[in-house]
Amino acid sequence: MHPHGPYILKGSFIVAAIDTGLLLVHYRRAQERLLYDELMRGFYVSPLASQQLLFPLEKNLSKQEKLSWDEHRTTLERIGFSWSWEQETLNLTGIPEILTESTVLSCVDKILEQLQMGTLDKGEIAHTAMSQLAFAGSMHVKLSNEEEVIADLLERLFAHSEHQFTPNGKRILHTITNEDLIQLF
Repeated sequence: MHPHGPYILKGSFIVAAIDTGLLLVHYRRAQERLLYDELMRGFYVSPLASQQLLFPLEKNLSKQEKLSWDEHRTTLERIGFSWSWEQETLNLTGIPEILTESTVLSCVDKILEQLQMGTLDKGEIAHTAMSQLAFAGSMHVKLSNEEEVIADLLERLFAHSEHQFTPNGKRILHTITNEDLIQLF
């Protein structure tokens, strides 16, 4: 099932021809999958790049959230976060380079939600944090209808064994078979 051009960009979807019908690819989710895989590969080799903030971002946490955050200090620092505390106020002084100041707090919220479950081991914390970073990073992707850009995205996507779903389990691809198309008429 390898797609071939010409490709059509319709809203958030790439429509591509395949031998057995049509393939719909959710553009942003495909970017999220690729970004996640890239982040995870980099994370295991070295810490992710961090951008230092001129003015710290503040977030008030509960005592339990603070304990959970500090318990996973090493992983969170390797992902690119740096911070200080003022009682239960988290002062973020550095954030993962992939995030913007407008997305960082919602990303921190999602990470805290997962940390609060308390059932995650260190590998799962990395997965959770990376999937949140990839989701936030994919929100800034500009859709491009250039044939080469779409072809490159699809080639990179299909090079991964996990190309069907995002890290959070959302579908990236959907096939409409030739039989499905015939049934429509």
